Amino acid sequence: NYENAVNMIRMGKGHNAGAFVFMPLHKGMDGFMSDACYVKFYWRHLQEIIQTIVDCGMVPYVFCEGRYSTRLEHLRDVPKGKVIYRFEDTPMAEAKKVLGDVACITGGFDNTLLTFGTEQQVIDACKKMLDDCAPGGGFIFQTKSSLVGDCKKENVDAMFRTVREYGKY
Repeated sequence: NYENAVNMIRMGKGHNAGAFVFMPLHKGMDGFMSDACYVKFYWRHLQEIIQTIVDCGMVPYVFCEGRYSTRLEHLRDVPKGKVIYRFEDTPMAEAKKVLGDVACITGGFDNTLLTFGTEQQVIDACKKMLDDCAPGGGFIFQTKSSLVGDCKKENVDAMFRTVREYGKY
């Protein structure tokens, strides 16, 4: 339960200062439960765990699996500049608009383009994500999920090259 999680985090205080704490959020995505249930049974406990991690000098790296569009406003209620949110299927421009002044955002790049797209489609998609999310900082370019072995080498190269050259700010 969440009390055990909070106590375990507090016991480790000081031992892992600056460390990232990876937190995959299963079952919190849009449509899994009503917003009222999300707030009452999910967010208030998650928020306390996030705050405890921050209080212990660590950085919560929260992986929001699925779509989190209806949850973004809740995710704002964390210590400013202390949390990283990784998104899988949430539109990144929307995440940047809501969270850009509160937390670092990452993820969301559709890596199926690396397998099925053209090199130009990959370049265009990278540039769009950078245009949408990089201004003002607080953005780390990352795909929405792990890369698999069937990605086209030229597309992966195009992604890294575009981010390296176009993503400077």
